[in-house]
Amino acid sequence: MEEKVIEIVSKITRINADDLSSNMDTNKLWDSISHVEIVLMLENEFGVSFDENDIAQMVTLNKILNCLSGKMN
Repeated sequence: MEEKVIEIVSKITRINADDLSSNMDTNKLWDSISHVEIVLMLENEFGVSFDENDIAQMVTLNKILNCLSGKMN
């Protein structure tokens, strides 16, 4: 799952996957428009829905992975 999330974020933000992997806890890697695109792509890819609270907290790759993990369990 982690590799797929990194692939999606990399595709949308055009940030190298290796750079993303080494910055899993870094805020502000993408802008708000990219954030919306990431959320929509993750919902489509993994068949989940995120609510407002989830979306607001998904500001780092680790937080995205934690939130997605919770939705899939």
